[in-house]
Amino acid sequence: MADVKIIRIIGTPSTDAVDAQNPSDEILEPTGAPVKEDEVAKFDKLKKGALVGGVVLAGKEAFNFATTSVERYTGDAKLQQNINFGLELVGYGALIAVNPVVGSISFIAKIGNDFAEHQYQRKWDDIEASVNRERLGRTVTGRSGRNINRR
Repeated sequence: MADVKIIRIIGTPSTDAVDAQNPSDEILEPTGAPVKEDEVAKFDKLKKGALVGGVVLAGKEAFNFATTSVERYTGDAKLQQNINFGLELVGYGALIAVNPVVGSISFIAKIGNDFAEHQYQRKWDDIEASVNRERLGRTVTGRSGRNINRR
């Protein structure tokens, strides 16, 4: 006589059929292998981790919104600059804590870049001030107070 095999589709309740391969009441994976308890625990930890990650992301976004909108709501640009600078320092501090070499190089590069930008901006501010003085008809005087433009 031929063997009778019962095929059960996973995910559908079976009331009268018993799985010939797995007669116990274990949970089956799609491949038909039983799911181990630590795999279920891993999945639960993964779900909890995703939930915590979502909460952390929402908190981070709220913090970013609060720290980037100070000038908009208070009108204090200097306070916004100070907050941005403080957050930047915290970021570099964390980077240095994680990887001192890369963090130090990044911080030194940032300081050099800021210095170069400041010097460039200062040069153009001086040029603009000079042009505005000439437009107003003021003469440029040296340190002695005498008129440089006289010949």
